[in-house]
Amino acid sequence: MKYPSIAFISFLFAAAITAADAKTARLDPDRLGWSEVQFRASVLFFSVDANIVLHPLAATDVTDQLMEPGEGAAIIADESVQQLVFTTDFIGRHTTAELLVNAGTGAALQRTSHDSGNRFRHRIYRFTDIGAYQRTRWPVGKDEEKLATDRWPEWSEAGEDLRPYPDAAMGEIVTDPGGLLYIVGAAQLAEPGDEIEILAYVRGHVHRVQIEVTQPETISIDYRERAGEASVERKGKQQAITLMIRGEGLDDGDDKDEFELLGLRGDIRMHMDPKTRAPLQLKGRVKIAGNVTMRIKELVLRQASIYNP
Repeated sequence: MKYPSIAFISFLFAAAITAADAKTARLDPDRLGWSEVQFRASVLFFSVDANIVLHPLAATDVTDQLMEPGEGAAIIADESVQQLVFTTDFIGRHTTAELLVNAGTGAALQRTSHDSGNRFRHRIYRFTDIGAYQRTRWPVGKDEEKLATDRWPEWSEAGEDLRPYPDAAMGEIVTDPGGLLYIVGAAQLAEPGDEIEILAYVRGHVHRVQIEVTQPETISIDYRERAGEASVERKGKQQAITLMIRGEGLDDGDDKDEFELLGLRGDIRMHMDPKTRAPLQLKGRVKIAGNVTMRIKELVLRQASIYNP
């Protein structure tokens, strides 16, 4: 019996490694040319506004912000961290959230969110090797609801626990859906067929998210682009990198456990600016209203040197 040569076995092993690496996000924050985007979507008789600010930080800048989890080993901050701050207004609810992810992998470190309006809640998720550990506070009575935003520690009702990952997520990189707005820009996603895969934690469930570049599409744009004191109106048609984003739950769930990004569910189509790698448009589905398109209204560039009106 003739056995395959060591060289042939080495070739197969290298090929397998290459195929696996093709779906692993290799992130370079220097690919991104934006620091803030503002979106608006019209849904039935109301509008949805979302603002996202992206800011690089050093690990030393976030150490004091990171909560110590009650269970599990906390994900450690790398030398370079990305902070994403989300502000959304949707049907009477105002939410501000801060997400910290490792710049090189997209791994989520911590997500802090504060809700007001028709729901009051302050929640911190600290991501660990075995799950997301959460601490939450709620106000009791109208008097506590009227407290200033930064006085949420005075809210009377509190709870905490570990939301464990399924076995398939153990030892894997897990991000938060909001982190995908950084990841798609920092990853090598440019030509049709380029793809990456990453796990994302969504409301107690972990989803395997596949992101693939499809054929470029030309979209209508109408937004203001700013860099320092300079600004310009971008209006007309623009060819964009087109991404399909699909999330599939690792465990059994129902429709309430769907993958979600900025309130959009199902298969999400994102159009990205090839130059700044900023998200220009997102299409998906929302409950009750159906298909919705979120369009960029303002873009702030990260550095004036790439600004070219």
